[in-house]
Amino acid sequence: MLVKYRNTIIASLGVALEYYDFLIYGLLGVYLTDVFFLEGQFSSLRYFSVFSLGYIFMPLGGLVFGLISDKYGRIKAFSFLLLMMALSTIVMGLMPTGGTIAVILIIAARIIQGIAFGGELPNALTLVYESSRRDAMHTGIISSSYAAGNILALLVMYLISKTLNHEQIISFGWRIPFLFGGILSVISYMLRRRLLETPEFSIIKNEVKKKEWLAPLKALLKFSKFRLLLAMVLSIGTRAMTVFFIYLPTYLTHYSKYEANTLYLAMTGALGFSLIIAPMLGKFADICGKKKFIAGFAIILVTSMPYLSKNLDGSIRGLFMFVALYQLCLTAIYVSGMTLISSLFPTEYRNTGLSFCCGISYAISGVLPVIVAGFLDSGRNGALSYFFWFVSFVIIMSIMTLGIFNKEVANDR
Repeated sequence: MLVKYRNTIIASLGVALEYYDFLIYGLLGVYLTDVFFLEGQFSSLRYFSVFSLGYIFMPLGGLVFGLISDKYGRIKAFSFLLLMMALSTIVMGLMPTGGTIAVILIIAARIIQGIAFGGELPNALTLVYESSRRDAMHTGIISSSYAAGNILALLVMYLISKTLNHEQIISFGWRIPFLFGGILSVISYMLRRRLLETPEFSIIKNEVKKKEWLAPLKALLKFSKFRLLLAMVLSIGTRAMTVFFIYLPTYLTHYSKYEANTLYLAMTGALGFSLIIAPMLGKFADICGKKKFIAGFAIILVTSMPYLSKNLDGSIRGLFMFVALYQLCLTAIYVSGMTLISSLFPTEYRNTGLSFCCGISYAISGVLPVIVAGFLDSGRNGALSYFFWFVSFVIIMSIMTLGIFNKEVANDR
């Protein structure tokens, strides 16, 4: 098997499972609020404050493992990240439920997950981008792996919500998704150790080992400040869209007429659609031009979202239409945007650049559920519409930034 396909397949499998591990906490919000935070009453503000901790610590994980990757190689950092995620997820599944110790453990585990996940995305993008010789179709496969992780998480939640009642899930069922994901991630870690170093890094590995620890970061801030700003804005757009998708089941379960199993099924179907088309979207993005691809799908989403959101009132058809179009646009923007961002930085500090922009964007977008939850817990209506306007704003900013920094974008075609 060629290096680029070998690395893409093995990396994608680990990314899917690590995304599952990170996502499952958010999807369990319907139940874990009663387990850990406020028994018998939905308290989204407390729950998603802990949820956001994972995002807040992503910049730290991204920066540390970005520097490790740019100095010692892509494979060493990439393997350790999955092991961190697997162990912290298993701990979450085994922890006690009562008292302060339980809350401390879940906070600590969530922080470790954030550190691991903060390094996962930029390392995966760097590895696949360099192994595939900058082919956006391979970035599309990575996007499919995120969809696969989403699907697995939603499918597990759907099955649990169908086979166990609310009391059973609160009693013991909530542990199953954590333990299942942790065990699969350990298995994937063993496979990830078979990855091959990328051809681009292999050329410069002897040279970068001689440089100081912070050399990639210093070079990034000295030579690529404008490109870093562009990368951050584009990344914030996709992150905000992803965080909203994670938050949607918890909001609609408690503040609309939808049942949890219906939401999980609809979102699973949309993600299955995304999984199939992501590589094709990457191929089309290479042909049409990534900037045009981002702008086109962003406009479609911004113009159609207000109309589709009005149908989220219990209508099954409206729900499926919304999540399908939303996931299509998110996938197209992600595949094009991440390949563009990867092209902005040279090999010697590519991972540091990607880690910096992705970590900051995750930290910013990760606090959005807390803001929305604040509206909900205070009794204010229309929080979801506020979020729609915010997502639209960051997408429009992304389009404008593409035009402003047009000359800074390399390898658009």
